[in-house]
Amino acid sequence: PHLRGSCSECGRWLTWVPHEIDPGDEKMYFGKHGGKTYSEIPIDYLRWVLDNCEHNLSSRQKNNLIAYLQRASGTTEAGHGNR
Repeated sequence: PHLRGSCSECGRWLTWVPHEIDPGDEKMYFGKHGGKTYSEIPIDYLRWVLDNCEHNLSSRQKNNLIAYLQRASGTTEAGHGNR
């Protein structure tokens, strides 16, 4: 996600600025839960996505998914089996 970068004097648009988001607010863009945030999707499905559909995720989405799963489980292990 990006924020709009505007001139502080005239308000004119300058550029898009990268913006960090909470991992649970990252959106799934494919599958039966497409359009939902990670926090709205069952943990078991998110683990399945990480194990089976990693190639469909951008590096940011993957990193946020791992961080969200770690936070949700209260550990440093995301629970993916084939790593």
